[in-house]
Amino acid sequence: MNQVTVCIATYGNDSYWRPLREVAAKPPQSQSVPCDLVFSHIPDSDARNCGPSRNIAAEKATTEWLLFLDADDTIDRNCVEKLLAMPGDIRVPAISCQRVDGTWTEHKKLSGRFAWVIGSLVRRSDFNRLGGFRPRVWGEDSEFWLRCQISGLSFSHSDDAIYRIGYRPDSRKTYKYRDALWSKMQTEAMEEFKGCQANP
Repeated sequence: MNQVTVCIATYGNDSYWRPLREVAAKPPQSQSVPCDLVFSHIPDSDARNCGPSRNIAAEKATTEWLLFLDADDTIDRNCVEKLLAMPGDIRVPAISCQRVDGTWTEHKKLSGRFAWVIGSLVRRSDFNRLGGFRPRVWGEDSEFWLRCQISGLSFSHSDDAIYRIGYRPDSRKTYKYRDALWSKMQTEAMEEFKGCQANP
């Protein structure tokens, strides 16, 4: 039985996302360890549907671990194998970012405030216990990882399990976080975590 499900979730214009999904799906299908692969799509273009679409994908999974892969991103062939070999409740890959000209940056281990990425491994039981992703216009993934941190889950960071962040000029990933918004997200994450604890 496979240990990991790779979840690819989209929302909005499906004709736009379909070719990107096809590209993103190839690395999970050729991982050095076999993985399950699930898709979900919400037609509504409201950006708050990104989190719910990921939750729908997670509901289809039956494996112990989940890895969420954005349809405009990709992972290296041995990414899942290297993450599985790591300790920790949340296993965070290194990242490489695509430049405007299509070339890639050197991969780097994440640290500090942004010490997680959507392609991290998380146990399905922890994901469900913490309520999954919340509908947000931006930052639903960071808000979830904050809740994981607040709940006491341990994080480990890989040097060489590589998650590749694709370039799109209109991507929400180009958003520059500001301290005030980050503080607001931390407050919301704490409130959401308390809500999960009160209503398991």
